[in-house]
Amino acid sequence: MPPPELSWKWISSAHEVVTLGQRVSAEVLALDPETRGQALLSLCALEENPWMAWADRVGSVVTGHVTGNFVPHGVFVAIEDGVEGLLPYDELAPVGQQETVLLGSEATVQVADVEVSRRRILLSLPKIS
Repeated sequence: MPPPELSWKWISSAHEVVTLGQRVSAEVLALDPETRGQALLSLCALEENPWMAWADRVGSVVTGHVTGNFVPHGVFVAIEDGVEGLLPYDELAPVGQQETVLLGSEATVQVADVEVSRRRILLSLPKIS
């Protein structure tokens, strides 16, 4: 089972979700007759896709926590258990504020865009009116 089919959450190893010999219920996504019927299975397919719920929340302001996933173009903010969105560094003003973003710190963000098929959420800072 490919890691993206094991859990909606980001995992680094299948051992975080299943153990050798464990019985699981899974959806059969495909059968490969050339490999004696090897099956492609999905545990996620039996659960609700958490990104679907976020697609209806574009524009919402939410509070999350900065995770340890810093990338060259932004920082990830956990907005729900297992769901993170990217807050681009260019959203952090004034310039240089990205250096003050701390792991675990609380962040109030706005959902700017959701790509359900790619499991991606783009965040921005809320606009002050």
